[in-house]
Amino acid sequence: MSEVKIILPLKAFSINSMTYATKKIKTPEAREWTSKVCYALKNPEIQKQFSDIRNEFDPSIHAFEVNLLFIYPKSTLYTLENSVSAKSMDLSNVEKPIIDILFLPSFHNAVGSLGVKNMNVDDRFILNMTSRKRASCTDKYEIHVHIKIIPNEYENSQTEEYSLECTSQPLSNDS
Repeated sequence: MSEVKIILPLKAFSINSMTYATKKIKTPEAREWTSKVCYALKNPEIQKQFSDIRNEFDPSIHAFEVNLLFIYPKSTLYTLENSVSAKSMDLSNVEKPIIDILFLPSFHNAVGSLGVKNMNVDDRFILNMTSRKRASCTDKYEIHVHIKIIPNEYENSQTEEYSLECTSQPLSNDS
C-alpha cells in the first residue's frame, strides 16, 4: 500500500497561535508558517507520494494511520533541570495545524502560497495516530510525517489491547 514519508525542516506551530481571539482570522505568523509548510510539500517527490496515495485511497474500504514526530532543539524541549519545557508546546496543540494542511480539501483546492495538492480528504479518516516529541541531535527543528493507508474494517478494530462491545444496553451505575 502507498504511504507518505516526509521530513519538514520546520518548527511545530500551536493551534493556540493560529487565529485571533475571534477564531475567524489567521494571525500573520500562522499564515507565514502555513505558507512554509505548503511550499515544502510542493516538492515533486512529496507530490508524487501524495498522488500515489490519493489514487489508491478508497474511503469505503480504507482509513489512515498517521505518525508524527516533532523534533526540538534540546534547549527548547528541556529546561536546565532536564524537565520538559513549556516552550515545547502540547502535542495535541501542534498536531491539528499540520494534519489540516496534510489532509483537508480546502488546502488542496487553494491557490497560491496557502495551498498545496495534499491528501484531499477529511482528516476524520485517520483511525490511528501517534505523536511524539524528541530532542534534536543537531539542534534543529523538524516535523517527521508518516501516513499510510490501512484497512477500514470493523474486525480489525477488535484487538486484545482494545475491544469494543456492541450493545444497545445503557451503561449502568454500580451504586
